[in-house]
Amino acid sequence: PNCDRLSGRTKVEITPDTMDIAVAPKPTPGRFNASAKSAPLEKGISGMQANGQLSASLLSAIGDFSSVLTASEISTLAELSPATVDAIAAGGPVPASIKSILDKISGNARTQVYLATVIEPSVQGEPTRDRTKDIKVPTIAKVTAGSPLTQCYNNVETQYATTIAGIEANRTAQLAQAQVDYQQVLTNLATTETNCKNSATALYQPLKDAANVSNAAAAAALEAAKPNLTATNYLVLKAVVKLGKVFFVQQLNTLETAAKTACPNAK
Repeated sequence: PNCDRLSGRTKVEITPDTMDIAVAPKPTPGRFNASAKSAPLEKGISGMQANGQLSASLLSAIGDFSSVLTASEISTLAELSPATVDAIAAGGPVPASIKSILDKISGNARTQVYLATVIEPSVQGEPTRDRTKDIKVPTIAKVTAGSPLTQCYNNVETQYATTIAGIEANRTAQLAQAQVDYQQVLTNLATTETNCKNSATALYQPLKDAANVSNAAAAAALEAAKPNLTATNYLVLKAVVKLGKVFFVQQLNTLETAAKTACPNAK
């Protein structure tokens, strides 16, 4: 063989590869789509006069909930302890007895219209891909001593060894840089994830606080009107007030958890 024709081996190079840098996730916050009856119901209770006079919308709500829930279920919801409500608001589980009532309310057309529709948060971001790949280096061939072509093959072997050494050095440098870039990507993602989770807390906590204030106003108005309400109407409205707080804070917790779960960008 012509040794000069094989000298091109020394010009073999590795084309530098670049790592795709992950795009920071862009979360879309979750939200509530209020129904035609959800907000007016609590406002109606909050604005109720101490004389116990009930608006048509409140009477309609009492009728709807009374037709769907049993007297026992209404009593269970109405007498839900503040400690249990606070535990749910803090992210604790909803007791099975209460969950079954919530499921019944949300599963019936007459009462589900009093519940807001929940749109969970989403996140759009490009995943980080590690594009570094192992480079398999072939073993250098050995030439039998004494062959007429030993000189030529030895020259080629030397050129080949030099080329492989250059490739390996280039490969080592690229892998080292890739590792640096990859660690920077992980650091950026961790920072972005932390900021995203903090943003979720900052977004939903004020809503929880506002819900507590609104619900407390409704509860206070109901207690003021209690002497002028029938026992049945009072109990149903009290159950509705408890339902409003439990459902709303539970859904806010769900949205916050979903937002935080969506924060990590796929690696």
